[in-house]
Amino acid sequence: MLATQNTHTEEAIERLRLIRSENVGPQTFKRLLNVFGTATNAIAQLPTLSARGGLKRKITICSKAAAEDELEKIKNFGATLLFWDAPEYPESLRSIEDYPPVLTIFGRRELLQSEKIVGIVGSRNASANGCYMARDITKKLADHNVVITSGLARGIDACAHEKSLKSGTIAVIANGVDVIYPSQNNALYKAIAEEGVIVTEYPFSSQPIARNFPQRNRIISGLSKAIIVIEASQKSGSLITASYAKKQDRKVFAIPGSPLDSKYSGCNLLIKNGDASLLLSEQDIIDYLNSGVKFFFSDQPKQIPTAFVRSPSEDELNKFRPILHSAIGFSPTSIEEIIVATEIPYYVLNILLLELEIAGQIERTYGNKVNKIL
Repeated sequence: MLATQNTHTEEAIERLRLIRSENVGPQTFKRLLNVFGTATNAIAQLPTLSARGGLKRKITICSKAAAEDELEKIKNFGATLLFWDAPEYPESLRSIEDYPPVLTIFGRRELLQSEKIVGIVGSRNASANGCYMARDITKKLADHNVVITSGLARGIDACAHEKSLKSGTIAVIANGVDVIYPSQNNALYKAIAEEGVIVTEYPFSSQPIARNFPQRNRIISGLSKAIIVIEASQKSGSLITASYAKKQDRKVFAIPGSPLDSKYSGCNLLIKNGDASLLLSEQDIIDYLNSGVKFFFSDQPKQIPTAFVRSPSEDELNKFRPILHSAIGFSPTSIEEIIVATEIPYYVLNILLLELEIAGQIERTYGNKVNKIL
């Protein structure tokens, strides 16, 4: 048995092939399984869907050999794959709209089951004062058995991880589980692998690229019941995490700073706009965690009601395809608005949207919205 936690090897290979194939992201993966039932069936449909959606070349599908190679490398590295339907998959993460269908886990995966996970994010170029605040709040939360999650970046992230090694720390990274980034966190990475847990949705040995980091941030907030933002400017990536947290119904706390210090401008703005609560002490966090906060858990991919599953005919697809293309613009539009405006039956719309997604023509955004890709 290869490195999978909850599924037979052949099924794991097909699932891995599907999520590693071109233009198949977390939400598209779920919709493909909803429509076609299995990863094997979905993979078989990718060439047809992409061609109908307008892709002018052959779509790149992850080969069985490549998936088997990744599984073997994960096993040899000492990590495991965790699929969305495994009992060990963190329920808080499964509650978000675009949870990753598969995670690679390296370290103490039981930490993902903690009832008290709090994310701490902030500046990579943190000041001495910012680092002090990160270490101080982390240490005080650790005394209450709170597990800390962050992104293994320089600055605030590193400080939070260092102070939560003994109590429990989760590092969510934007690259392969075997790639250490930034390199200056080499010792910290090894310590977390020993005492905490490292989590990623990206393929083994994949390098960090810019677009991975915002996606990584949704996992940090998704795992957490609350997010703390420390020393973040208005251009900080930490505000992306705060934005995800708000969409995911997570509580956001921010530590304020002087209005004359640009390092705190993002934190101050979050508080001013009502997007974050003022954090005065660790007791604010403890009180919130003890308030009985609950999330509405999802078990997707799930079966679509039978009335929506019927396969559209070629005539129906050809009739409504140009209508849908003209209805989608570059600004996000909800699926409900599209149905009302176009009167396209859902079972037809579902396939037409998949065609465009697989062809890389549109993207899905939070709130069940779609828009064209520039």
